[in-house]
Amino acid sequence: MFPLPRRGVRSPETRTGGSLKHMAAGMLLAHAAAFANAEPAGEPQGMSVEASLISVVQRLNAAGSADGRAQTHSSLRGDIDLSWHARALGPVETTLFGHLRFGRGAGVGLRPSHTSSVNSSAFGTGDADQDRRVILAQAGVALKLPMPVAAADPGTSRWLELTFGKLDPFVFFDQNAIADDETTRFLNNALVHNPLLDSGGDTGADIHGFSQGARAAWVDTRDGQPRLGVSIGVFGTGDDTRLSGSPSNDFVIAQLDAAPQLAGRSGTVRLYAWRNGRAADFDGTPAPHSGWGASLDQQLSEHWTVSARLGRQRSGQMRFDRALTLATEVAGAGWARPNDAVGVGVALLRTSAAYRAHAGADAASGSERIGELYYRFTLNQHLELGPDLQVIRRPGGAASAGSVKALGLRLKLTL
Repeated sequence: MFPLPRRGVRSPETRTGGSLKHMAAGMLLAHAAAFANAEPAGEPQGMSVEASLISVVQRLNAAGSADGRAQTHSSLRGDIDLSWHARALGPVETTLFGHLRFGRGAGVGLRPSHTSSVNSSAFGTGDADQDRRVILAQAGVALKLPMPVAAADPGTSRWLELTFGKLDPFVFFDQNAIADDETTRFLNNALVHNPLLDSGGDTGADIHGFSQGARAAWVDTRDGQPRLGVSIGVFGTGDDTRLSGSPSNDFVIAQLDAAPQLAGRSGTVRLYAWRNGRAADFDGTPAPHSGWGASLDQQLSEHWTVSARLGRQRSGQMRFDRALTLATEVAGAGWARPNDAVGVGVALLRTSAAYRAHAGADAASGSERIGELYYRFTLNQHLELGPDLQVIRRPGGAASAGSVKALGLRLKLTL
């Protein structure tokens, strides 16, 4: 329940150059040193570095292509995560973090559809100059402050979390046990996060999914297991994704987390609502948007987990205004491959009445229907490989449109 921002979705445009990696690492170490020298000293500090590379090759059929021709394209993305756990300042645990990202390739060119991508791991933007850069995806400070607990409530822990900097909002909101990591599970963007927030663009983040922001959370656990959490985040939107200083103009999201037990198996229910004061309607007109959503996951057995997401737009005119996704993942213990997994997901994105009226019934009606199937073959603790198949029917809600079919192969190397 104390997540560090170690992952982002899609990929952004920043105004920093190729020397950013060394600058960012130097800044992190300098700040960490200052914290390490602070008194009083608690537990010793420590630095951790994680790195990964993910490559995806996809074949897209002609009906699903933006130019009407079958395509085969590849993408490569690298992520380097740095975190420094400073010595405690009294009861406060302090962590400095940074996240560097680089890569090449924007993936296949998808025809107009409600989902934004069939390859959410792609780094490329189509701009050759931008795609050669190493970007500072995330950087900031995370604080954890224990809260008092009554002596009559043994085994209970409560604390306050504060995080601020350049962040990925989805690290803290709309999380899901089996549907929130495009590097190992679903690649279709509608199955990675709430489609209204990500594919629909209501977070207002940059092209890579990051923005400046702050998040506060109150967390309650018993015997080390999460029971309840309440959090709120404020993130910048618009061209520079900087905080405006006025919550009415920023992306504001609040979430309630609960962790019920079903037959002794863990699960999580997350309910949230948002407002973006600087969003844009489907025709580009600036307008405030708001909505609510839910993300649920439940372990049914030691090797079987299911999940669901709901989304409803309350204000603003989008191409689609309701979303439902269902997913499941089964570990390979049943076929003597306990570290492997197979996943299946479906999504329904309902075309909004406003967009149907704008585009016409022939061009947009009903719901876009998405299906995805993947297999994750774990070669060793550092290497994963697996095929991925996606089908999109009625792309963009168009009944007359041909089905989109994307067949891919994903390789992930973790260091």
